[in-house]
Amino acid sequence: AHRSRPRPRPRPYPLQASAHAQRLDSQRLEAQAVQREAVRASMEVASKAQQRAVASATKAATEAAAIAHYPKVQAALQQAEEHAALSEMAAVRAALKEAE
Repeated sequence: AHRSRPRPRPRPYPLQASAHAQRLDSQRLEAQAVQREAVRASMEVASKAQQRAVASATKAATEAAAIAHYPKVQAALQQAEEHAALSEMAAVRAALKEAE
């Protein structure tokens, strides 16, 4: 049984090594560009999510304020209507008195 020794890997020639280094450098630059784009995209998504959250919180606060003020507004409207009705009745009475 003849055992063959593993053959040593041939060392790349200087030009091959240079081409390999350029390829690796190019891949590294491409990976950095992809990473930058991914970070930019995730920041954009986060920014839009934050804007939606602010809009939602603002809407909720506005609705809560409207609900809190509703009874006061309703009471003021009712009071204004009653006042208008009383004024109208007083005007009718005054007109009738004048007509007599």
